[in-house]
Amino acid sequence: MNLIGLSKSGQNKDEFDEIYTIESLENTLPNADIVINALPETQETIHLLKKNHFELMKDEALFINIGRGSIVKETLLIEVLKSRVIRHAYLDVFEMNL
Repeated sequence: MNLIGLSKSGQNKDEFDEIYTIESLENTLPNADIVINALPETQETIHLLKKNHFELMKDEALFINIGRGSIVKETLLIEVLKSRVIRHAYLDVFEMNL
């Protein structure tokens, strides 16, 4: 398994085989079997993931959100799951955490 990470700085980390800046998101998504979000909520990350990002993923890719729920609009996530753009989403957080 090849572990690819994205970060603001793109600095190498020992835990990852490759690391890129967040600007490389669209180039890395088509190759991912599992996409894990662990981003904090900032002005730059609120609703960061758009429909086109999910369309770039493999349809059998797993999307796991353990960061902040605001990374993707819940209505969009429901839409891409119902239309089978992606088939799996595992959420530890929601847009409106209670």
